[in-house]
Amino acid sequence: CLYLNKYYNYDIVNTLTLAHIELLHIGILFNGQKDLHVIIIYRPPSANPDMFINALYDLLCNINYTNFPLILMGDFNIDLLQLDNSSSSKVKKLYSELRSFCLEPMFRIPTRVTSHSSTCIDWVFTNSLLNNSIANTNISDVPYSDHRLISFSLKRQKPKKVTKTISIKIFDKELSLIHISEP
Repeated sequence: CLYLNKYYNYDIVNTLTLAHIELLHIGILFNGQKDLHVIIIYRPPSANPDMFINALYDLLCNINYTNFPLILMGDFNIDLLQLDNSSSSKVKKLYSELRSFCLEPMFRIPTRVTSHSSTCIDWVFTNSLLNNSIANTNISDVPYSDHRLISFSLKRQKPKKVTKTISIKIFDKELSLIHISEP
């Protein structure tokens, strides 16, 4: 699930529903352009992990992820906390594939907590174009799910106003310099 502030405009870039992967790819518009891409992923627990990883790899190969900020997030149903476990080949393969696209995890802490387990199956990865742009990251318990709520804010830099000064000589003693500002 993605909550997007009502002041943002977005376009749906792609949707996909297969037995092993569901995804929604949106482009968030700033100043009339798709300045941020968000891909939301769901892998059903019963889905074949290799087919999921291959489908995700194919998707990432078909988008030009290096030219725009990208957030890849969702319920992967693969425990990122098992990355350092020598027997967790699926998580290592998926993590390695995402890193090959210069995507980095925002965190590695439990996102699903039950009475018998604590796992990080909800992943959020970003590319380097979002460095220093993510703020207020919070992972908190909610009463209606065993998955924890992941929230964060994006810091947007406002476009700088360009000011040009043009010097014009006018043969009037009162006007010798005119300043022209462009928004």
